[in-house]
Amino acid sequence: QIHNAYSVLWQGDCSVKNQKIILNRLLNKYENSKHLLNPGTSLRRVMLKVEKKDFPEYIYEDAVIRDAYNEAALELEKKHLVQLEWVKGRPVLSAIVLRLDQISQCYAFAERMHPKVRASQIIQLIDGGLKDVAIPWIIAWKVDVCRSAAEQLKIPVFCKTDDTPLQDLLCAFREYSALSGSITMRAFSSKCFSDTKYFERNVRDLFLRIARKYDELGEREQLAYLGIYARPELYELAGNCLVRTEQGTICIGAAPYGLALPSTLIDSITAIDLTAIQCITFIENKTNYDEYVMSEKQPGELVIYHGGFLSPQKRKLVT
Repeated sequence: QIHNAYSVLWQGDCSVKNQKIILNRLLNKYENSKHLLNPGTSLRRVMLKVEKKDFPEYIYEDAVIRDAYNEAALELEKKHLVQLEWVKGRPVLSAIVLRLDQISQCYAFAERMHPKVRASQIIQLIDGGLKDVAIPWIIAWKVDVCRSAAEQLKIPVFCKTDDTPLQDLLCAFREYSALSGSITMRAFSSKCFSDTKYFERNVRDLFLRIARKYDELGEREQLAYLGIYARPELYELAGNCLVRTEQGTICIGAAPYGLALPSTLIDSITAIDLTAIQCITFIENKTNYDEYVMSEKQPGELVIYHGGFLSPQKRKLVT
């Protein structure tokens, strides 16, 4: 009797599993059809056609497999979730048709979220998570994602089934938006996630992919451009000027071929004395900068190596 009871339970579990396989295949087709975005505009049925290999699990030559799926399909029909079509005179399915008038019940039985519900959740998370963020490129991303979710029910792949990557990204966006200057990557990670390496391991690549839509920089340069750096930038300049800080004065002219100032010093600069400078030359290429400083720089000239991009701290230095 115990053996028979376990056998009945096992058969019941297999039947439910098979029902969900059938229903999930049908829902995949539904989500790729016009019925999802424009219900009522198409007369085409959403179905699995056995002869067209839509349902490869259904091996009708194998009686055990065939009968198991026949039973599962019949159970779905009893629940009014599908309609069945059979090969005439044979216990073989020819098609399983999704009941579009029972679509909510189909999603509930499959333990699957309707794309409209998921899209609405994503929009609410993004709107709520970025309501106080005013950074233009983040706002542009927000608008694009929310529009795609609302109009096409498309959401980013990274958050189709799990909110955690999106929550992490939104947290990084909020903290970045609140920055008043530059910050090391580890300090930024600690500020966001109370873990100095979490941002680099779990969020940085996604953060950069979004930022790269607006700039063609490398990873390190892109993060520095955004004000997050793995280590302090070095700003090289040569010329007869004085950099005054809260702790004292740095004479750049005392070094014949210039000096490199770390980005961490910039916030401490109170003034730059350019009294002896008549012109300023910016050079993008490091080799060209070195050669120019050693052989062509004029006495009243300040030469600055800028490296091709303007990070927040570099902007603060030169403006």
